[in-house]
Amino acid sequence: MIALLFILASWTPSANGAVSWQMQASKLTGYSEAIRNEALVALKKTPQIQDKLKAALTTSDRYLALDVMSALGLHSMVGHLLEVSEKGDDGAIHLTINTLVSGDNIQPVLEKYVLRLRRSQAPAVKVAILDYLGRLGHRLGEADLAALARSSSFEVRSAALYYARLMLGKLRKADYYHVFRRTLQDAATPLRIQTIYTLQELPFETPAEWKNLEVLCSKDPVEEVRRLCKELRG
Repeated sequence: MIALLFILASWTPSANGAVSWQMQASKLTGYSEAIRNEALVALKKTPQIQDKLKAALTTSDRYLALDVMSALGLHSMVGHLLEVSEKGDDGAIHLTINTLVSGDNIQPVLEKYVLRLRRSQAPAVKVAILDYLGRLGHRLGEADLAALARSSSFEVRSAALYYARLMLGKLRKADYYHVFRRTLQDAATPLRIQTIYTLQELPFETPAEWKNLEVLCSKDPVEEVRRLCKELRG
C-alpha cells in the first residue's frame, strides 16, 4: 500500500498544472486509442523528455520509459540503450532497441547483438536478439547457431529453432539441417515436438539427406513424438 501511494504521489500534477510523464505513459496501454493518442501528444510536448527517460532507466520507472521510447519512435536513443544494456541482463531493453533500429543505426546494433549472443549469460537477452535477427533475415554463422541450439536454457534452444524457421522462410533454401538434427535429439520433449511441427511447415521440399531427421524422430522414446514423426513421413 505504501509503495502504491508513493507511485500515485509521483504521478500527481506539478505546480504548473502539467501531468507527469509517468501518468501519460501509463495511458499508452489498456486505454482507448483516443486516450492513447492524447497521451502521445502530451509526451511529445514534455520538456526534456529524452533526458527524463534516460534518467528513469535506472529507476522503478524503467519499463514505462521503455514503452515511451518505443511509442514515440525515439531512434536517437538506440546508442544510449545499447550502453545501458551492457550492464544488465534485461531482455526488455533489447526488445525496445528492436523497435527503434533503422537504416542509420542498424550496423552497430547488429555487431553488438552477435557479440552478445556469444557472451551474454541471460536467456531473455538471447531470445530477444534471436527473434529480431530472424525477422530481419540476418544470417548467423553455423558455429554461433549451433552453440545456441546447445544452450542450457530451454527458451534459448527454442528461440534458436524459431530463428532457423524464420531464416528458412526468407532464404527459401534447405539449410540449418544441423539445428533441426540437434533439437530433434533434445532432452526436452516439447522442443522435439516443436521441431517436428516446424519441419511440417517448411516452405519447400526438403532434400533427400533430410530424411535422416525422420529416422531420428521415428526412434524417439515418447509415443507422441513417434506419432507426429509418422505424420511427417506421410
